[in-house]
Amino acid sequence: MFYHLLKITLRSLLGNKLYTFINIFGLAVALASVILLSLYVKVELSYDRQWLDASNLYRVSLNMHPGDGSPDTHLATAPIPLAGWMKQDLPQIIEVARMRESRVLLRRDDTAFYEDNGRDVDASFFKLFNVTWLQGDAAHAFEAPLRSVVLTRSKALRYFGNEDPMGQTLMLENRVPLKVTGVIADLPQDTHLTGDVFLSMEGYERFLPENIRTGWFAKIMYTFVKVKPGTDMTALAAQLPALLSRHLDPETVKQNSLTVMPLTDIHLHSQLDRELRAPGSFATVLALITVAVGILLIACFNFMNLATARSTLRGKEVAVRKTIGAERWQLVLQFLGESIGMTLVATLLAVAIVEVVLPAFVGFTGKQIAFDPLHDHDLQGQLLALVLIVGLMAGSYPAFYLSAFQPSLVLRNGFTLGGVLLRNLLVILQFAISIALVIVTAVVLLQVRYAQSYDAGFNKELVVVIDNATAALGPPSRWPALKAELLRNPDVLGVTGVDKTPGSVNLNSLEVTPEGGTQSHTLVSQFVDYGFFEVFDIKPLVGRLFTPEFPADSLQAPATPGGKPGGNFILNAAAARELGWTPESAMGKRLTAPWDPAPLDGYVIGVVADSNFESIRSRVKPMVFMVIPSGLYEETPAFGSAVIRVSANGVNNTLAAIDQAWKTVMPEYPLSRSVLSDNFAALYQDDTRLGQIFIAFSALAIVIACLGLYGLATFNAQRRTKEIGIRKVMGGSVWSIVLLLTNDFSKLVLLSNVIAWPIAYYAMNRWLENFAYRIDLTPLIFIGSGLIALCIAWVTVGGTAAKAASQKPVLALRYE
Repeated sequence: MFYHLLKITLRSLLGNKLYTFINIFGLAVALASVILLSLYVKVELSYDRQWLDASNLYRVSLNMHPGDGSPDTHLATAPIPLAGWMKQDLPQIIEVARMRESRVLLRRDDTAFYEDNGRDVDASFFKLFNVTWLQGDAAHAFEAPLRSVVLTRSKALRYFGNEDPMGQTLMLENRVPLKVTGVIADLPQDTHLTGDVFLSMEGYERFLPENIRTGWFAKIMYTFVKVKPGTDMTALAAQLPALLSRHLDPETVKQNSLTVMPLTDIHLHSQLDRELRAPGSFATVLALITVAVGILLIACFNFMNLATARSTLRGKEVAVRKTIGAERWQLVLQFLGESIGMTLVATLLAVAIVEVVLPAFVGFTGKQIAFDPLHDHDLQGQLLALVLIVGLMAGSYPAFYLSAFQPSLVLRNGFTLGGVLLRNLLVILQFAISIALVIVTAVVLLQVRYAQSYDAGFNKELVVVIDNATAALGPPSRWPALKAELLRNPDVLGVTGVDKTPGSVNLNSLEVTPEGGTQSHTLVSQFVDYGFFEVFDIKPLVGRLFTPEFPADSLQAPATPGGKPGGNFILNAAAARELGWTPESAMGKRLTAPWDPAPLDGYVIGVVADSNFESIRSRVKPMVFMVIPSGLYEETPAFGSAVIRVSANGVNNTLAAIDQAWKTVMPEYPLSRSVLSDNFAALYQDDTRLGQIFIAFSALAIVIACLGLYGLATFNAQRRTKEIGIRKVMGGSVWSIVLLLTNDFSKLVLLSNVIAWPIAYYAMNRWLENFAYRIDLTPLIFIGSGLIALCIAWVTVGGTAAKAASQKPVLALRYE
């Protein structure tokens, strides 16, 4: 019987090549899309699940509540002493470990690099995270904490090549010799943790002042805990306020709280500042799952639509087979077999498509995606399950619909095409999905374009940044010499220094008390050098900018022991509003702020327009600007990066001159520079990538939907061949017949908008809530997307209709 059913199935499929092609090709493209998106989603959902006892690992982070009307700050980090307090006071905690970010300069002979992923870690870090040790081990790695370093394999190769790195020496910041005591495998991609160079936290803390090491001031530690299995985390979190109360004064406790987050939730669910790695988005994962399901449904709808449309061609086949004794279950089995057979062929083709496009997909997404259908048994089982699910889902309705035909009615009266309402509904759903995807794509691309063209209030073009230059610039400070060397080039229009480069998150804050007030206000603080506002083309609204001609502009050491440092401040307009002033009324006002070792005390000399130094996801923050010169408390500049404005003439030559100036002044340090506009573009890289993903898969969804529409239009034209011939004989034009055949499909596509628009509006409105500055969801976006789908449908159906209408009437009527 099986052979008989197989022969009938193959004969049916080969006898209807268009139907077979549309279904198999459409399913193959849809399944390839589903496989690719599923592989991407699988990686996103797998973050930090590879660690031993990952379900018992958590991160404790800090929330700050200023209480002055300023917004709360939610950090991924926590103060230095918190880990010790938790291990001491909370018996549910087995182990704690801290990690601190650091950018370090490592040198071996003439090979020197800035390592952005330097990390200070507790020795217990390697107990919580079971990294793969290639050489050395966790127990002995930090036996000499001041002189030890653990490298990842890629960094060991960078400095030592094929030599054995164990026991070899690297120089830290050109001053401190470090012995390589361990080499570990590079951290996997599917973890929020980052790090290439690991130093001992104990060594770092030995050089900290006591008040910093034991106080609540430095909120710089990523704090991880491992709890006992079965720990009630809600109960543990409820003990944290009491823990803070035991170690901090009541006012500090009031302004701080702690959050405990499962390690496996960090990548997709964290929205905290100072994350080690830019987190993913659970909303994006859901969106991609929705896209995958939508594309698959479109392909399945094609199958169901075409199968029911062909019911007139198979009605007599079913009737004859039933007349000669075929049972309904045999017919159901046959039709389901056809569906599963086509799905199997489509899946094999989809696997081939994935193999071809996967390298490009991996390069585009930046994810390490594994796909080995020949040896991965889990993957083989998943693909087989996909074949069965899709085959049954696509073929179930046609199987039960066709097998229900009554032989006597079909053979006596012929067969009237049924299932019209279902087919229309499926077409509507297909194009609703397609239109929604087009809307989503349009909104993402428009928002990214808006972000890239957004007027941030300062000029970021033709600005070169020398990143994290503090260590290189002092002590002793060579900043004046570097500035002078750079300014010798006529194409260098300005040079300044800045604590936090625009484009990075600035979490420095200053609690400012205005003249005549008792309530302090938290402002974002920015330490700058002279020329900062000129380099970024920021104009004052009132007052003036910092200038060396006024020595009081820069903060000065106290004139007498125990006195207050003097100096002036510049506010942005948001800070003036925060303090209850207009820009004009802020002029000359006195500000005080706590500082170590003495409070700051100065006057407002200017108010500048608001500038957004972060991404448009964040609103402009109230900011206070200060000039802190070298030599106030130490000889190191107070800013971390040098910023250079260049002319548009011979940019490449100017960049070469900047490199040469750096080598001239500080040849022992490598140069690390970037272009500010590129740094800002990188802020929206993930959104740009998301838009491109939606473009690709929206196009595929429309192509698959149009394949089904083309098949339906072809069958519709064949079914109405005689009607078309009669209309032409009676004088009907080709255009009128084309309109007749496209009219029904046009109505269905227009009805699709009724479903697509509200769903897309809700989804994209929620997505845009992540941006403080955003586009408006105008009707034009929705109408335009609907018209695009309508035009594509017209082209698809119209071409088929025009071909049918152009045939000679005699070909349709000569057999009557």
